[in-house]
Amino acid sequence: MKDAFGKFLKTLIYVASFALAIALFFMLPTWLGKLIGGENEVTVNIYEAVLRVGIFIGYIWVLSVIVKDALGRFLETLMYIGSFALAIGLFFMLPAWLGQLIGGENEVTINIIEGVLRLGIFIAYIWAVSFIPDIRRVFRYHGAEHKTVNAYEAGSDLSVEDVIRYSTFHPRCGTSFIFFLIIVTIILFTILHLYIPALSSTWPRILSRVILLPIVAGLAYECIRITGRYPNSWFSQLVIWPGKMFQRMTSREPSPDMVEVAIYAFKGAMGDPAVITASNGVGEGLRPVSTAGSENDAG
Repeated sequence: MKDAFGKFLKTLIYVASFALAIALFFMLPTWLGKLIGGENEVTVNIYEAVLRVGIFIGYIWVLSVIVKDALGRFLETLMYIGSFALAIGLFFMLPAWLGQLIGGENEVTINIIEGVLRLGIFIAYIWAVSFIPDIRRVFRYHGAEHKTVNAYEAGSDLSVEDVIRYSTFHPRCGTSFIFFLIIVTIILFTILHLYIPALSSTWPRILSRVILLPIVAGLAYECIRITGRYPNSWFSQLVIWPGKMFQRMTSREPSPDMVEVAIYAFKGAMGDPAVITASNGVGEGLRPVSTAGSENDAG
């Protein structure tokens, strides 16, 4: 009798959990989305998606408090997936939707507004995270990396004393790549929308940004390679200038020990036998990195 009652309770818990999940993650966001969003279907769907994500994150947070160890790896994986989804939503889907909302019917205007919004969101994001001490330190290592590459390309000796004299700016930095990405996005999607009108509606417009991202990134990468091939042309100087200015935020002046780390990493990446030999055996032979200069992290 006890076993039968136990199985019944177990089944009841499973059914109730399933019903709660349906209500919590599907019915509640749909109802609240319609309640808040009014008659506009686009607004309703956005509210619904945001609410669903918020409820899911809240649910996972509650579980993590209750059973920390059991959910550790799951939460770590979820964090990576959530970060990727947030990046796609913030830097691609949101600008696409706002561009259509603000730009009206003109495809060129819509795509320019979308590009400007994407750039503005990205700059605001970098500015916000630059207040985090660890991120400021990463930006200083970024500057050390640029100094090392600049010294190498200039044929200079890769010593701390020589490398530290070089600039923290580099024309082929990933920061400059972002600007090429935005320019290519504006041009490519303007052409696509003119020849494929079906992409002009809301969801095809948003999904096309995500699906065609590898192609856009590939074209932007080729553009930045061309500017690297002809660095002294007026056109190259013109198009890389915004990226170099933006590097004032992402490439900070490093301390000598940071430059030393950058040189060591660069030599390893270039296949220096001494570095590779020292790095074998889970870090055996690697010199400890000092923390000198950490007091200047705000720089």
